[in-house]
Amino acid sequence: MSKELSIDFETKSACELTRVNSYVYFDDPSTDVWCAAYAFDDEEPELWLPGQPCPPRVAKHIRAGGVVRAWNAAFERLCIQAIMRPRYGWPVPKLEQYRCVMTQAYAMGLPGKLEQAAPALKLDVTKDDVGKRIMLQLSKPRKPRKGEDPNGLYWWDDPEKIARLYEYCRQDVRTEQAIGKRVLPLKPSELECWFMDQRMNDTGTFIDDDLCRQAQKVVAATQLTLDDEMRRVTDMHVRGVSNVGELTAFLRKNGVETESVAKDELAELLVRDDLPSAVHRALEIRQEGAKTSVAKIAKLLGCRQADGRMRGNLQYHGASTGRWAARGAQLQNLPRPTPGVDMDELVADLRRGDAGMIDMVYGPPMTAVSDAIRGMIAAPPGRKIIAADFSQIEARVVDWLGGQEDGLEAFRLYDRKEGPDVYLVTAAGIYNVPVNSISKEDIRRQLGKVGRLSMGFEGGAMALLKMAKNYQMDISTAYDSMQQASSEESIERAQSAWKTRGVKSGVAKRSWLTAELVKIAWRKKNNNTVAMWKRCMEAAIEAVRCPGTIVSAGRLKYRKSGSWLFCQLPGKRTIAYAFPKIVQKELPWKGQGGETLFQDGLIFFGVDSFTKKWSEQDLYGGLLFQNAVQATARDIMAEGMIRVEQAGYDMIITIHDEVVAEADIGFGSPAEFAALMAESPTWADGLPIAADAWEGPRYRK
Repeated sequence: MSKELSIDFETKSACELTRVNSYVYFDDPSTDVWCAAYAFDDEEPELWLPGQPCPPRVAKHIRAGGVVRAWNAAFERLCIQAIMRPRYGWPVPKLEQYRCVMTQAYAMGLPGKLEQAAPALKLDVTKDDVGKRIMLQLSKPRKPRKGEDPNGLYWWDDPEKIARLYEYCRQDVRTEQAIGKRVLPLKPSELECWFMDQRMNDTGTFIDDDLCRQAQKVVAATQLTLDDEMRRVTDMHVRGVSNVGELTAFLRKNGVETESVAKDELAELLVRDDLPSAVHRALEIRQEGAKTSVAKIAKLLGCRQADGRMRGNLQYHGASTGRWAARGAQLQNLPRPTPGVDMDELVADLRRGDAGMIDMVYGPPMTAVSDAIRGMIAAPPGRKIIAADFSQIEARVVDWLGGQEDGLEAFRLYDRKEGPDVYLVTAAGIYNVPVNSISKEDIRRQLGKVGRLSMGFEGGAMALLKMAKNYQMDISTAYDSMQQASSEESIERAQSAWKTRGVKSGVAKRSWLTAELVKIAWRKKNNNTVAMWKRCMEAAIEAVRCPGTIVSAGRLKYRKSGSWLFCQLPGKRTIAYAFPKIVQKELPWKGQGGETLFQDGLIFFGVDSFTKKWSEQDLYGGLLFQNAVQATARDIMAEGMIRVEQAGYDMIITIHDEVVAEADIGFGSPAEFAALMAESPTWADGLPIAADAWEGPRYRK
């Protein structure tokens, strides 16, 4: 028997796949297949057409338990289950027979789109761009012709286009075969993790339909109010919240240069203290009215199947570090509810669909609806949601990988309820005072919190300012206390940095200097972590310079093999950087004689997080360390997820460092769930791990 079967389907439907998900798509009665291309091992792909029996070799291979490979194998898996078995009599492979070439590419730091992955690898065999355009055309019904029923459903019948579609399908298989030779198979533990991911996507989340629809009424009414206020504030220069071009022009007219008013750019602008009041308010209105979380409601409803569940919410290894990425309604970036909001009360009030009442009780209705998004994920009758969130897992891994033993001991004491929380400890370190001199309500603790969350990966003053903004903290209120706590040398360094960087930032001097002084104090206290940034960079450069050589940086190991720089994590999994290269980078300071100075640096190729294009990326010590920290935290969580599933809980989603499951009422407990998640891996000796769990009728946090 051949070892592996590669397969690809071309489908057609009146349902728009880009608007829903594969599960809803294959539910639609109009969905069908044009053809299938298949190949065993390195053979030339063959074609199957509707009306033909399942190819005997294919049927025999599947029934014998042979491996079935595909790019985005979840799509082919659902197609076989929903279309090929009931309509065309194909046998159905077990989940464990599938291998997904796309996830293997993701694990190698490559793009997740076939048309991007092949060029990234510089393969001779590539995806057919012309064929893709024809595929997109033939995947939808054509318009009725003269004399045909205008309400009828008609498919394309152009023989040349159909023939080109068949060849396009074959070419996809050739491309998948070629990529499959260049990427590494998933290690057994990761393959099991992918199987779990597929089961989790098949289970999905139950959506509270009534709550979603009432919230939409509140959103519609509020949008009209915000558009009206935008017109008043801008003196009719901006006619509505969605008029991005007009808003950008209004900003420029008022001396604020920006290319975008997207979420991140808005956050940058609203940190500034030099904005005219009308500009500041216009930006606030835009921020309120353009909440992407509110737009999720339509996606929740559109991706919801007949049984009330929304499936296919996650992409295994969607991030280069191995973390899951969101798909569909993007549940990974759900907004955190405003502190103090009672989810049950908010949900009950939103069910009335009264925007005025919501405004009176909760304030801005868009924010209230955003606060309730998590509650729209509910448990069906007779079931409960049970979830566990790791307690500051990345901060713990920062200290563990960074060799910051004092930080680890603080976590251990806190876990045993023998010491203060870590934000108090961080604040005491920044201010160089006894920890018992700072209370939980003290502004200094808040500063310790934003410092702890923003400083671990070589972030500077602006990173801390953004984090403070996220927590609605006015950092300038800590200016006097930071001045008093800082040495003359630190103050001089901060003043010098203000002249070279801060003046250009648009941030008020007191705020910027406060952030810079926190950065200086944090780095002094966490000198082992700071040193680790440099060690990671030096190890990675040496590994690229000497291919095949293993170079250690603490618990991490770097090695260049072929076209990749690999970082081996403590759990033995690797993360990959494609096509690394040593380059000379200009330093921001001059030599004694005023000459330009350079040092070795690294670049690699990856998918840009903003443009989504495969492009050259800068690789620096803080990023290397951040990737290793996030990847290690992910491995701890993945092992916990496997244990939770094996214990009988039905996994439904993971959101960053949180794991969410369903169970029958009366089954299990938060204590058991947390214990399963917080069990320390054998490879994580000395790393304190803690998790908090809860259960209830709907998702919250």
